[in-house]
Amino acid sequence: MRISLLVFVLVCPAAAHAGWFGPSNYQDCILENMKGVTDRTAAIAIEYACATKFPDTAPSVWRERVEEDQQQRNLPKATDLFPDEKPTGPPSDPKQ
Repeated sequence: MRISLLVFVLVCPAAAHAGWFGPSNYQDCILENMKGVTDRTAAIAIEYACATKFPDTAPSVWRERVEEDQQQRNLPKATDLFPDEKPTGPPSDPKQ
């Protein structure tokens, strides 16, 4: 059993990614958490939560809203909470 698992991991390295343990970006977070959601308020809450968790890959509208809320509440940014994690996704907006 252990050998077959090891062979699987070695033969299929593309399958061994962060997606196995949950979403790895804003889009994956939305797709995973919106399944079966029909309520608009719940959908907005999910969008906000995904933007908070993945600010680097979230649309700029959500990034701005999250940053404003964090400033109003004096909350730390996600990058301050997890300094060892490197952001993924497109580069930040150069206007900011």
